[in-house]
Amino acid sequence: MKKTGTDVGALDGRYVVISSDCHCGGEVSEYKDYLAPEWHEDFDAWAASYESPFEDSVGATALRNWDSDFRTKEMDADGIAGEILFPNTIPPFFETVGIIGIGLPTSGQAVERRWAGLQAHNRWLVDFCSREADRRRGIIQVLPHDIDAAVNEIAWASEQTVIGGVLIPGIPPGHQIDPYFHSRYDPIWRICEERNFPVCHHSGSGIPDMPWSEPGGMSIMEFESHVWTKRTLTHLVLGGVFERFPALKYAQTEMGGLQWVVDAGFAMDFSVAQQVASTNRTRSLFADETTRGLSLKPSEYIRRNVYHGASVMAPHDAEFLPDLGLDRVMWGSDYPHESCSTPQSTEALQWALAGMPDVECRLILSETAADLYGFDLEALEALNVGPARSVVRTPLLGPALSDQQRRMQTSGTGDRAIRPFEGGVLLARGA
Repeated sequence: MKKTGTDVGALDGRYVVISSDCHCGGEVSEYKDYLAPEWHEDFDAWAASYESPFEDSVGATALRNWDSDFRTKEMDADGIAGEILFPNTIPPFFETVGIIGIGLPTSGQAVERRWAGLQAHNRWLVDFCSREADRRRGIIQVLPHDIDAAVNEIAWASEQTVIGGVLIPGIPPGHQIDPYFHSRYDPIWRICEERNFPVCHHSGSGIPDMPWSEPGGMSIMEFESHVWTKRTLTHLVLGGVFERFPALKYAQTEMGGLQWVVDAGFAMDFSVAQQVASTNRTRSLFADETTRGLSLKPSEYIRRNVYHGASVMAPHDAEFLPDLGLDRVMWGSDYPHESCSTPQSTEALQWALAGMPDVECRLILSETAADLYGFDLEALEALNVGPARSVVRTPLLGPALSDQQRRMQTSGTGDRAIRPFEGGVLLARGA
């Protein structure tokens, strides 16, 4: 039985914590068992050249991605009762060397191979989450190339009790695949709405092809990566997706703090108001039937349809909660990345949440995520895993910041902030 509300959230003075942003993936050789036999020869050739670009997917730290027992012990020690699991390791037939950002395939052969690899990961994910069925909810992956294939995969995944949603990749500008405001994606939105199956988006995809080897190329890619991912929100709002599918749930995670979402909503409000105003003849040229047919302000769609995985939430994020909705923001640890809060997630919670009312803490830490992704809060409470409420309520002050540092810090997210704990670097150091 799933429960939410003010009567649920802690046991014996503990908070139940569900991390809205964790990552996992199979060890390379594991994926072969999830591929059809006709792919095995291709897989052997691909695996022989495998070289992961991700530091936390190689060497001593990699086992956190697929060693279920080891992972559970670290979650217990860190006070994390539940996890939303996004991908981390490289699925079969994806690029394994060079850049960290993985673009969408273009050729038919590449699409076919990558789709086979993603389906292998999705089925591995079901098995991995089933080992801790009360504590894990996996996010499957689809490609936007074949709508029927994506819909069929979502239909299958929505029947797996340990799967919490579907991850859609970002689509870079100028790509041969249509952007998400195109009506061809309506079958995806429709089945997700009908089955109450969240559509998820995570930073790190949708990056356009660029000359990474040119001066500053990699630095530019890292700095701009959030820009391309954030476009999806604009497309869904202004493209009328939330108007046509009012019950659709869209969860965006690790997208660079919360301020940009509020700013984007207000900016779209202003733009649409000018476009539909008959007194502004120039701006009104940009309004079409969809724009004029929006029954809500863009910021109101964000408040109604959009959820936010706030990875290593920073103290300054609290001021944006009223605009986004107290029941729409979820704390995340970003485990097992070096930017994560583990093994000091309790300190991270003290830093970010100590000044918040108890009811808001419980929404942010567990109740919203439990309702969105389908956790049983009573089962998580029974684990007796979580930080003491009295400790979380004790402020952990960060270092004194100059005015310039404070401006820089509030422009980003907690995983890049100047914070009073080391977090994930301790995992790498202890490996």
